[in-house]
Amino acid sequence: MKSKASWLYFVIPIILLGVSIFIMTSGYWWKMTDESNEIIALVNEIEELVLEGKWVDADNKILKTSKVWEKNIRIIQYGVERDRIFEIDETLAKMKGAIKTKDKSSVIQEVHVFYKIWDDLGY
Repeated sequence: MKSKASWLYFVIPIILLGVSIFIMTSGYWWKMTDESNEIIALVNEIEELVLEGKWVDADNKILKTSKVWEKNIRIIQYGVERDRIFEIDETLAKMKGAIKTKDKSSVIQEVHVFYKIWDDLGY
């Protein structure tokens, strides 16, 4: 009886530690999913559309990107720092505003800020 109890005192903390580590690193694993690839592909399309001067299409893409991002925040919120989530929200909002005003240089700057934040996401 005593050995069974001591075994549980050893196994339960290890299981909890393993689950915690998995949750904390889930941001990295999430970046390898199809949803993650969809967001980065949409931002790439926005950059191309802006460079071509297709502002209406770029506006539609940024709205779609924001919706996809909002859907995925619930998935990654435990594995990514909260500040990183806010930085991406802010960057997408700046892109949206720059597209509305047809400011090509601001959109391109924010796209590359997004790429930098994205590369650091989950680490």
